[in-house]
Amino acid sequence: MEGILLLVGHNEINRFYMAHKLGMTLKNYRKIVQQNSSLTFFQLGENEEFTLEKLNTTI
Repeated sequence: MEGILLLVGHNEINRFYMAHKLGMTLKNYRKIVQQNSSLTFFQLGENEEFTLEKLNTTI
């Protein structure tokens, strides 16, 4: 399945989700730094695995 998915959320929820998808221990989710008004991009692979493409980028 191909396409684009846009998720918008708040800092705490975003970091918790990213930690989960990146296989981090969830108690360490606050170690992920996410700036206000920044964009984070993931690539969804064939096996529904996420690869972090960019973190805290702006356009």
